[in-house]
Amino acid sequence: MSLIRRATAFRFHSPSTHRDDIRRFRRITAGASRAGYLNRLKLLLSYDVRQRLHDMRVPTLFLAADQDPLVPAVRQARFMAARVPNATLQVLHRQGHACAGRRSCRHPRDVAREGLRAATLGE
Repeated sequence: MSLIRRATAFRFHSPSTHRDDIRRFRRITAGASRAGYLNRLKLLLSYDVRQRLHDMRVPTLFLAADQDPLVPAVRQARFMAARVPNATLQVLHRQGHACAGRRSCRHPRDVAREGLRAATLGE
């Protein structure tokens, strides 16, 4: 599993991700077992809330990285934001799949504050 993690780590990140951040990501995820990883993938495949998006009643911020090599994040976030009342979408430019916690990525708390402030002000 270590070889697979090492080989795929770069697919989770954008080209601008610093090598130290990729090493940190690999170190953090090293403890995940093969069974745990596979169970997570099964959950992601079976958990579908698209038909319930309209039921959300709180201001919601969708974040999407425009260089995500794993999923069409911007397209999916637009789909969800269009169906959730009071939703805001913020595209994270030049970011890949695993952005949070990296030096090259703004802190998620700051991004969330900005997005929710914009939603509250109706921007």
